[in-house]
Amino acid sequence: MSRRSKVILGYLLIVLGICIPLFGFLKLSKNIVFTKGKFDSFMNSNLVYDRSMEKKVDEYSDSLTKDVVIVDPFANDNYASDYSFMKNKDDIFAYLSIPKIDLMEPIYLDASKKHLAMGVAHIEGTDLPSDKIGRRSIIAGHRGYYEAIMFWNLGKLSEGDLIYISWPNKTLEYKVIGSEIIEP
Repeated sequence: MSRRSKVILGYLLIVLGICIPLFGFLKLSKNIVFTKGKFDSFMNSNLVYDRSMEKKVDEYSDSLTKDVVIVDPFANDNYASDYSFMKNKDDIFAYLSIPKIDLMEPIYLDASKKHLAMGVAHIEGTDLPSDKIGRRSIIAGHRGYYEAIMFWNLGKLSEGDLIYISWPNKTLEYKVIGSEIIEP
């Protein structure tokens, strides 16, 4: 290999070494910028958390008191969720925001791999988010993903921090009273 070829190869390796981490950073930055736009679009959508939706959420949660079974969606390849009140299971159900860690992620129903790649998801078999006392909803998410930070900074939350779940016409406010991180 000639000296000129070695120099060109060296420059190419330097450029490649700069571009690889830069690519990941740009993908992450793009996701952060577009998340706000997606949130604004959702908040201006025609989805309304009205009495009808609240009734369906309550019916779903009330049905759980009979047979409390938390579903592991990854334990079975043929897993299919039962959120019959949603017209399209791939639609955003609500938005989760945690101001302390600057987190804003869409909540999907059904913690499938697809939904967890797009945001966070409700675990079937637990109550849906509601303002009813005594209801416990479990929201799952990655502690980092290819294009998003997601729950990476969740450990920075402490007692008293606020968490919001929002629809276009309603917002639920939760206060952190404790935390537990479940290892994979």
